[in-house]
Amino acid sequence: AESQFILDWNRFALQVIAADNGYLNPLPATRALAMMHLAMHDAVNAAAPRYATYAITSRDEQADPAVASAQAAHDVLATIYPSQKTAIKVYLEQYLDDAGVGPSVAKGVALGKRAAADIIAARANDNSTREEAYKEGTAAGEYRFVPGFDFVNMPHWRIGKPFALTSPAQ
Repeated sequence: AESQFILDWNRFALQVIAADNGYLNPLPATRALAMMHLAMHDAVNAAAPRYATYAITSRDEQADPAVASAQAAHDVLATIYPSQKTAIKVYLEQYLDDAGVGPSVAKGVALGKRAAADIIAARANDNSTREEAYKEGTAAGEYRFVPGFDFVNMPHWRIGKPFALTSPAQ
Protein backbone atom coordinates (compact mmCIF):
# COMPACT_ATOMS: atom_id res chain seq x y z
CA ALA A 1 0.00 0.00 0.00
CA GLU A 2 1.15 3.55 -0.72
CA SER A 3 0.68 4.63 2.88
CA GLN A 4 2.98 1.82 4.05
CA PHE A 5 5.58 3.02 1.56
CA ILE A 6 5.64 6.46 3.20
CA LEU A 7 5.76 4.92 6.68
CA ASP A 8 8.67 2.70 5.61
CA TRP A 9 10.70 5.69 4.43
CA ASN A 10 9.84 7.61 7.59
CA ARG A 11 11.02 4.72 9.76
CA PHE A 12 14.19 4.40 7.69
CA ALA A 13 14.86 8.15 7.95
CA LEU A 14 14.69 7.89 11.73
CA GLN A 15 17.28 5.10 11.56
CA VAL A 16 19.50 7.27 9.35
CA ILE A 17 19.27 10.16 11.82
CA ALA A 18 20.07 7.90 14.77
CA ALA A 19 23.02 6.32 12.95
CA ASP A 20 24.34 9.74 11.94
CA ASN A 21 24.21 11.60 15.24
CA GLY A 22 22.33 9.51 17.76
CA TYR A 23 19.33 11.82 17.40
CA LEU A 24 21.15 14.23 19.70
CA ASN A 25 19.23 17.30 18.60
CA PRO A 26 15.62 16.92 17.49
CA LEU A 27 15.38 20.31 15.73
CA PRO A 28 17.64 19.50 12.76
CA ALA A 29 15.96 16.08 12.62
CA THR A 30 12.53 17.70 12.27
CA ARG A 31 13.84 19.86 9.44
CA ALA A 32 15.28 16.80 7.67
CA LEU A 33 12.03 14.86 8.06
CA ALA A 34 9.95 17.81 6.86
CA MET A 35 12.16 18.23 3.81
CA MET A 36 12.05 14.52 3.01
CA HIS A 37 8.27 14.34 3.30
CA LEU A 38 7.76 17.52 1.27
CA ALA A 39 10.01 16.14 -1.47
CA MET A 40 8.06 12.87 -1.45
CA HIS A 41 4.76 14.78 -1.55
CA ASP A 42 5.96 16.94 -4.43
CA ALA A 43 7.24 13.92 -6.34
CA VAL A 44 3.94 12.05 -6.05
CA ASN A 45 1.89 15.13 -6.93
CA ALA A 46 4.12 15.94 -9.89
CA ALA A 47 3.53 12.41 -11.24
CA ALA A 48 -0.14 12.10 -10.26
CA PRO A 49 -1.43 15.64 -9.66
CA ARG A 50 -3.97 15.87 -6.88
CA TYR A 51 -2.69 18.48 -4.41
CA ALA A 52 -0.66 21.66 -4.60
CA THR A 53 3.09 21.18 -4.44
CA TYR A 54 5.57 22.91 -2.16
CA ALA A 55 8.55 23.62 -4.40
CA ILE A 56 8.48 21.58 -7.60
CA THR A 57 6.98 23.18 -10.69
CA SER A 58 7.62 20.38 -13.20
CA ARG A 59 5.14 17.61 -13.95
CA ASP A 60 5.43 14.22 -15.60
CA GLU A 61 2.30 12.09 -15.46
CA GLN A 62 4.17 9.25 -17.18
CA ALA A 63 6.53 8.94 -14.18
CA ASP A 64 6.00 6.20 -11.61
CA PRO A 65 4.89 8.11 -8.47
CA ALA A 66 6.31 5.57 -6.01
CA VAL A 67 9.69 5.56 -7.72
CA ALA A 68 9.69 9.37 -7.86
CA SER A 69 8.86 9.52 -4.17
CA ALA A 70 11.56 7.03 -3.18
CA GLN A 71 14.18 8.83 -5.27
CA ALA A 72 13.17 12.16 -3.72
CA ALA A 73 13.45 10.74 -0.19
CA HIS A 74 16.83 9.24 -1.03
CA ASP A 75 18.26 12.46 -2.45
CA VAL A 76 17.13 14.62 0.48
CA LEU A 77 18.45 12.21 3.09
CA ALA A 78 21.75 11.69 1.25
CA THR A 79 22.23 15.46 1.02
CA ILE A 80 21.53 16.11 4.69
CA TYR A 81 23.31 12.99 6.01
CA PRO A 82 26.24 12.40 3.64
CA SER A 83 27.96 10.00 6.04
CA GLN A 84 24.96 7.66 5.60
CA LYS A 85 24.93 7.74 1.77
CA THR A 86 25.77 4.06 1.35
CA ALA A 87 22.93 2.82 3.56
CA ILE A 88 20.50 5.27 1.96
CA LYS A 89 21.49 4.11 -1.53
CA VAL A 90 21.04 0.44 -0.60
CA TYR A 91 17.57 1.22 0.76
CA LEU A 92 16.59 3.05 -2.44
CA GLU A 93 17.88 0.19 -4.59
CA GLN A 94 15.37 -2.17 -2.95
CA TYR A 95 12.55 0.03 -4.25
CA LEU A 96 14.09 0.43 -7.66
CA ASP A 97 14.66 -3.33 -7.97
CA ASP A 98 10.99 -3.97 -7.12
CA ALA A 99 9.89 -1.37 -9.68
CA GLY A 100 11.78 -3.06 -12.50
CA VAL A 101 12.90 -1.40 -15.70
CA GLY A 102 10.87 0.77 -17.98
CA PRO A 103 10.15 4.29 -19.13
CA SER A 104 7.90 5.09 -16.15
CA VAL A 105 10.65 4.01 -13.73
CA ALA A 106 13.29 6.13 -15.49
CA LYS A 107 10.92 9.08 -15.55
CA GLY A 108 10.14 8.48 -11.86
CA VAL A 109 13.84 8.60 -10.98
CA ALA A 110 14.26 11.86 -12.91
CA LEU A 111 11.17 13.42 -11.35
CA GLY A 112 12.24 12.36 -7.85
CA LYS A 113 15.65 13.94 -8.39
CA ARG A 114 13.96 17.17 -9.49
CA ALA A 115 11.59 17.18 -6.48
CA ALA A 116 14.49 16.70 -4.06
CA ALA A 117 16.65 19.33 -5.76
CA ASP A 118 13.80 21.84 -5.63
CA ILE A 119 13.16 21.24 -1.91
CA ILE A 120 16.87 21.45 -1.14
CA ALA A 121 17.13 24.71 -3.10
CA ALA A 122 14.01 26.14 -1.42
CA ARG A 123 15.49 25.45 2.03
CA ALA A 124 19.13 26.32 1.24
CA ASN A 125 19.06 29.73 2.92
CA ASP A 126 16.52 29.06 5.65
CA ASN A 127 18.83 30.08 8.55
CA SER A 128 18.72 26.56 9.99
CA THR A 129 22.50 26.30 10.31
CA ARG A 130 23.14 29.85 11.47
CA GLU A 131 24.89 30.32 14.82
CA GLU A 132 23.62 32.87 17.30
CA ALA A 133 24.60 33.52 20.89
CA TYR A 134 21.77 33.89 23.35
CA LYS A 135 21.88 36.29 26.27
CA GLU A 136 19.60 35.49 29.15
CA GLY A 137 16.99 38.14 29.80
CA THR A 138 16.30 39.80 33.13
CA ALA A 139 13.27 41.97 32.38
CA ALA A 140 9.67 40.84 32.71
CA GLY A 141 8.71 38.56 29.82
CA GLU A 142 12.30 37.80 28.80
CA TYR A 143 13.43 34.19 28.81
CA ARG A 144 15.60 33.00 31.68
CA PHE A 145 17.57 29.79 31.61
CA VAL A 146 15.98 26.72 33.14
CA PRO A 147 17.83 25.77 36.34
CA GLY A 148 20.59 23.32 35.51
CA PHE A 149 20.98 24.58 31.93
CA ASP A 150 22.88 27.70 30.94
CA PHE A 151 21.98 27.71 27.26
CA VAL A 152 19.09 27.90 24.82
CA ASN A 153 19.03 25.27 22.10
CA MET A 154 19.26 26.84 18.64
CA PRO A 155 17.91 30.34 19.37
CA HIS A 156 18.50 31.26 15.72
CA TRP A 157 15.45 29.20 14.74
CA ARG A 158 13.31 32.15 15.79
CA ILE A 159 14.35 33.82 12.53
CA GLY A 160 14.37 30.67 10.43
CA LYS A 161 12.29 30.39 7.29
CA PRO A 162 9.06 28.61 8.25
CA PHE A 163 7.77 25.70 6.23
CA ALA A 164 4.10 26.68 6.09
CA LEU A 165 3.86 30.25 7.39
CA THR A 166 4.95 33.24 5.36
CA SER A 167 7.30 34.65 8.03
CA PRO A 168 8.61 33.87 11.53
CA ALA A 169 6.53 36.80 12.84
CA GLN A 170 3.35 34.77 12.30
